Amino acid sequence: SLNEMVSDALCLPRRKTRSLAEVVHQKTLGIPLFVVEFLDALLTEKLLIHNLETGWGWDVDSIDLKKISSGVAALLACKLEQLPSQVLSAVKIISVLGSHVDRGVLEAVKKYDGSDGSTLIPSLYTAQREGLLDIAGPTFTFMHETIKLAAFNLIQVADRIPMMLRIVACLLPHCKQHEKETDAYLFTTVDIINIIGSQAVSKNLGQSRVFAQLNLNAGKKSTNFRTALDYFEAGISFLQGDYWNDQYELTLSLFEAAATANYSGGRHDQVAIQTNKIFSMARSFEDKFKSYCLYINVLAIGNTEKA
Repeated sequence: SLNEMVSDALCLPRRKTRSLAEVVHQKTLGIPLFVVEFLDALLTEKLLIHNLETGWGWDVDSIDLKKISSGVAALLACKLEQLPSQVLSAVKIISVLGSHVDRGVLEAVKKYDGSDGSTLIPSLYTAQREGLLDIAGPTFTFMHETIKLAAFNLIQVADRIPMMLRIVACLLPHCKQHEKETDAYLFTTVDIINIIGSQAVSKNLGQSRVFAQLNLNAGKKSTNFRTALDYFEAGISFLQGDYWNDQYELTLSLFEAAATANYSGGRHDQVAIQTNKIFSMARSFEDKFKSYCLYINVLAIGNTEKA
């Protein structure tokens, strides 16, 4: 048994190594090669420590947080098509939602296909027992990105965008609230929207506008300028038609936000492009003022050709 293997390796009684062996089995599927690699990684990362006075020591909770290897993930990914249909459907749904998903988000989308959604959460617990997911408190997490990608790829290509649009429709009501607790809904929704892409909704101006606005909201809430910039640029991509006239306030806000994020990231050439667009399209000096200040700062730094 694996516990015997771990016990022999550490020269400890099996009763003392049982908790360690259980988590090692979860992370390696009990395959000897992966077990050896995993134990070696624990030593390197000081999650398994030897002390001359107290002997071997480890923290099971800390080890449990360690990601599985890509090799184990690939084997687990191969198990997906062998899952019961309800479990596989649940794993596909969560693959659309992201690598880390809040239970509240799952509750919000569980009826996306018209069913009562009663099997979604129990099916995900089955996936956890199969080693595909980790569930800690309200958070459901794929054990490895390889598993998430494999699950997503099992969704028929023709079904992906319709499925994602239905899921987004379930999440939208939760994004209209302003409490901090709704951030999980907002970021999950916008990440799905951006996978869908602007071309898929190009004929629906109302939907495109909503998706652009949600990207603006997500960018403003993001604490990372690179991520924020991605949201702002995605928001701009959703603008349709004569947007400087038809969606003026939203368009101005997106271009200002993108220029500011580019400035924070030192991409001063992009700042110049975006602020010049604002200078040519904004309706008043007041609407151009923030961009003038930003552009003057760029010129002062001297990192554009014009400077």
